[in-house]
Amino acid sequence: MTRDPYVRPQKIKVTLIISFSEKDVKKFETEADKSDSVFNLLRTVVAKENIELGVKEYDFGTLVEKIGDLQNTPDKSWIYFVNGASGDVAADQKIFNAGDTVEWKYVKPEF
Repeated sequence: MTRDPYVRPQKIKVTLIISFSEKDVKKFETEADKSDSVFNLLRTVVAKENIELGVKEYDFGTLVEKIGDLQNTPDKSWIYFVNGASGDVAADQKIFNAGDTVEWKYVKPEF
C-alpha cells in the first residue's frame, strides 16, 4: 500500500517513558503519526534527545539491543510495554493508539 503524497498522516498524542532504572526514568509527552510503531516512536524521541540507540534486524522484526549506555545482557534486556502490557510482537510491528503510554524498561526478561 502506498501513501498518497498529498495526505499528511494524522498526529496523535502519546507518552513515551524510558526506564533506565527505578531511579532514572525519563518521560516524554509527544505526538506521533497515527500508524507509527513502538519502535518508530522510540527512534524519533531518542534522536531528538541525543540518546544512543542500538538495534538488530531479524526476520521477525526489529529488536532494541541498547538505549543510552545500557546494552542487552543475559540478565537484563530492553522490553517494551504498552499501557502496562508487555509486547507480544517485535517493536517495529506494534502500533499504538492515541493516549497510550509506551514504556521501555531495562529489566530481567521473563519467559
